Amino acid sequence: MLLTACGDNDVDESVEDTSTTIAAEAAPEPTDEVGGSIVGALPTEFEPSNLVTLDPLLYQAALAMGVAPIGTPTFETAAGVGAPLPDYLPAEVVDEAELFGTILTPNVEAVAAAGPDLVLGTAQFAPPVSQGLDATTDVALYEGAFTDWRAATTFVGAQVGRDGEASALIAAIDERVASLAPEASGTASIVRFTGPDVLPINETAVGGELLVGAGFTLPEELAALSPAQSLSLEQIELLDADVIVVVLQEGSDTVSGPDQYDDWVASPLWEALPAVQRGDVVEVGPCWATPTVWCAAIVTDDIEEIIG
Repeated sequence: MLLTACGDNDVDESVEDTSTTIAAEAAPEPTDEVGGSIVGALPTEFEPSNLVTLDPLLYQAALAMGVAPIGTPTFETAAGVGAPLPDYLPAEVVDEAELFGTILTPNVEAVAAAGPDLVLGTAQFAPPVSQGLDATTDVALYEGAFTDWRAATTFVGAQVGRDGEASALIAAIDERVASLAPEASGTASIVRFTGPDVLPINETAVGGELLVGAGFTLPEELAALSPAQSLSLEQIELLDADVIVVVLQEGSDTVSGPDQYDDWVASPLWEALPAVQRGDVVEVGPCWATPTVWCAAIVTDDIEEIIG
């Protein structure tokens, strides 16, 4: 058997205050499980704002605060153009967002033309854009590690006047993960299929961090590998664990992961893994490798489903 895991509100003066909301239908209803799903606690209504984010990860954090930015640059596809925003975000909000090129080559003129009151970026990528903005536009730069989704969430919450929402969502995720630890045991390996590479995921990724927080142990040899080190079929024994979590990016223009996964699944080496033989393989989406609070909520629900 193959398992598949499903995936105080005042804005500060730099974000436009409006009573208009955009209804979003992507977040599922809370489940009947104790406490309901964490994804079900994410916003389903969003206040339009005069905010632009210069990083799509900060864009996701803003949505988690119930604020819909004007738009954002996105990551670059294999074809060298901006990728669409991920389909796990609320479609009715994402469809209205302006895409300002890619994070590496943002369209400065388009950002300026959008007339934002507030621009949120990172110290690494934002300065060239901020130099082309109107002098009255407020620019705030996130200087933390891009893998630290808690710090990025706190930063965005503070900038849009929603500190309480940021803290509450982080606490809800951490408390739910901690509550799962007594129920979880054993080992779990996580592997990501992306482009030409099959990459290990360890505790530096949101999926690995939360899975360990919920009580699982990552196989020592696999966890010691660099997340950028591609695995070959000959190394497949490193995945041996009680549960194998497979991170796929189906529907993404940036990778050909699922096709490569099919090749691995067809291999006798894959079939020889005990977890495969038991049916303890779980397919999940790209959130397991995406360091945002929105994705942390999805990963938390996935882990609860894995534990059963």
